[in-house]
Amino acid sequence: MDELTTLRGMRADTPPMTPEAERAARLRLLAASPGPERRRRRAPRVVWRLGAVAALAAGSVVAAAVVRDAGSGAPGRPSPMMPVANVAELGERAARTAESDPGPVAGPRQWTYVRHAYAEPRRYGVGVTGKVATGEFWVDFTGGGMRTSNGGGGLRRSPAGSWADLTRYTATDPAALRRQLLAAARAERRAETAPGSGPRLRVLSDPAPDPRAPVTDADVFTLVDALMRLTAPPPRLQAALYRLLPRLEGARLRRGAADVTGRRGVAFTMVTDRGRSVGEIIVSEGDYRYLGSRMVQIPGPAGKDHRSRAGGVPATGRVVTWTALLAKGVVDRPGTRP
Repeated sequence: MDELTTLRGMRADTPPMTPEAERAARLRLLAASPGPERRRRRAPRVVWRLGAVAALAAGSVVAAAVVRDAGSGAPGRPSPMMPVANVAELGERAARTAESDPGPVAGPRQWTYVRHAYAEPRRYGVGVTGKVATGEFWVDFTGGGMRTSNGGGGLRRSPAGSWADLTRYTATDPAALRRQLLAAARAERRAETAPGSGPRLRVLSDPAPDPRAPVTDADVFTLVDALMRLTAPPPRLQAALYRLLPRLEGARLRRGAADVTGRRGVAFTMVTDRGRSVGEIIVSEGDYRYLGSRMVQIPGPAGKDHRSRAGGVPATGRVVTWTALLAKGVVDRPGTRP
């Protein structure tokens, strides 16, 4: 028997397709079909040059980048062609960059060299001026302290706390690493509020009067920012930190970010300082290397929590710190450059 006759017999009870159903099916097919291939533009590749602390007493530090033309990324690196869709994707791309292109890692008795640009702070009051300054320093974290030098032979010692000891962060799983960072932030909170603690490098933006007050994901974000700015985390830890950031409660993606030198990027952003500021950790959108950080004060009545504004930085916000990391390396003694 003719196969077509048999098929028609099997469909004898099926009603014919209406014109509306035919048009709907056609539209679904067109939507599912791939469009014409777009011409891919060669993307700039950002070479990691780090920068650091604007003013150590104020705790402001950052990073920058030098852009040079390059072809497609090396195997294992994220493609710079497609913009990130969300903060989770940003964390994964930055982590893959850290794993594939490790930066300098200081060994025992070595110094981390930092050259940085920063917005000069106001002489009186909160905020920065319109001037951008540059500087360099050498830093060494030993025995829970921090030693800085301007290269001229003098050393400045500041209590830094155990948070700067990179060996305490052994976890690569985001949940386990978060617990380790919460413990470090809790210890730093107690140290900052202890009687007679004296001046120290502050990394928690607004320590609560009660040292027993619980630490939050905002404290973890601030601590991650300090680790990125002031230390040279090994590739495995740096990648784990990037993968942790999107999992912090309130972490968001901000497009159109820039460091103080004007280098463009995207940022992990989060409300910090007990709801009074928005912090940014900025990476290049081209290859997701660390560029720097910024903090913007949220305008509003004193004491009011502005956590509902976590998705963006108000246009009227006052910039508190803004820096760019220009270079970072490891040397054997202060005053020398990598």
